[in-house]
Amino acid sequence: MNSARLDKARRFGEVLGGTLANDSPNWAEAADFIRTLESLNEADIEGLRILWRVQKQAFREMTSQQRGMSTDANDYTTTWTGVLDRATRAGVSKDDWYSRCARLSGFGLTVLV
Repeated sequence: MNSARLDKARRFGEVLGGTLANDSPNWAEAADFIRTLESLNEADIEGLRILWRVQKQAFREMTSQQRGMSTDANDYTTTWTGVLDRATRAGVSKDDWYSRCARLSGFGLTVLV
């Protein structure tokens, strides 16, 4: 409990650095994001990494000045078998995978398609 969690410190640093890099930093948003990061466990982080590796093509330019995740469900359903394959290769059972996704949806980080 008293030892430094270097992985979490790095993640918090990335949020702070990204906020500082903005022309008009939104510190309230950064604080909310850090609170969410504090609540995530390593299984959650692994789940997000798996989703990102397979579905990152859905992160694209939405307008000329904004990038974001697509709201088109087809961008996710077409790659879902790839997500399940990647989760299986990581040693995550299908039941555990769906449980992780449900937990992440509680944070607003995934939407069950």
